[in-house]
Amino acid sequence: PPESIAQKIMCANLSDISAMGALPKTYTLNLSINSTIDQMWLKKFTNRLSKIQKHYNMYLLGGDISRSREVSVTVTCFGESKLKNIIKQNNSAPEDDIWVTGYLGNSYLGCKLLKNPKLKIEKKYFNKFKNFYLYPKPCMFGSKASKYINSAVDISDGFYGDLQKILNVKCGAKIFRDSIPISVDLKKILRDNHKIIKFSELLSWGDDY
Repeated sequence: PPESIAQKIMCANLSDISAMGALPKTYTLNLSINSTIDQMWLKKFTNRLSKIQKHYNMYLLGGDISRSREVSVTVTCFGESKLKNIIKQNNSAPEDDIWVTGYLGNSYLGCKLLKNPKLKIEKKYFNKFKNFYLYPKPCMFGSKASKYINSAVDISDGFYGDLQKILNVKCGAKIFRDSIPISVDLKKILRDNHKIIKFSELLSWGDDY
């Protein structure tokens, strides 16, 4: 849905801004559209952008709109922070703790449900997890927590992949799998579908922000 496209592309960028210890200020938008995009699509897309702008106190700086064979949406967000509060991506040190914000894997299951009708899941969970995938919400506490953090990254490329990014050459990582936050509902669904859904896949999936 156009609302989902707007939500995902904006929140992926907002998550990056927060992971650097900054607050969002403005953004640029480049939109290439083809004949499948009509007035209603554009209205739904821009209405969602407007809501996101108001919620995160930011504005559209400019951009471009053009015709093309394929639909393409590109957003670049700009944030602001004091130099001392900027969080580096690979500044971890020995004995650092590893933390994640929020539950992991909800978006992964949402995508699985859209692609795999064989999953055993109660009807009440279907829309809930589907929306975790279609309408992500970024964790925006980076600017408040920056003085307590050596290194940070948003989990857009999966827990394993993004953990590797923050480990510099002097560090490895010990992961306590049972301590990784997974929602109660997702744990139940994983038990019922353990032959189809692997825990390791969940930790390699992105879109958690």
